[in-house]
Amino acid sequence: AEKELPRFINASNLIVAETDGEIVGLLYWEESFFGKGRWFLTQVTVDENHRRKGIAESLIKDIFERAKEQGIKQIYADVRVSNIPSTNLMKKLGTVESGSLDLGDGDPRIFYRFNL
Repeated sequence: AEKELPRFINASNLIVAETDGEIVGLLYWEESFFGKGRWFLTQVTVDENHRRKGIAESLIKDIFERAKEQGIKQIYADVRVSNIPSTNLMKKLGTVESGSLDLGDGDPRIFYRFNL
């Protein structure tokens, strides 16, 4: 299975961050339900031991470049209100708040839009 990982990564909408040969972060995106020419960041995850080192920011900036190369004009993401570090990162990267969603779990999500 480990030998299949690079093939899977190249065949999907997945970017990984590695440190010393170990995957420490990943970003997964999909075509957005917001319409053609838009992507949605489905998952941005960094290993607990590697957080606050700029890995998530690097992954997001990488997806910006990929998106621009493909003519994508907007990327969306949602962040739980309780996730202050991710909320701060969204603001640092110049997003625009574009709505919210409350699923009734006590931790609503805010939608952010990146204009490229």
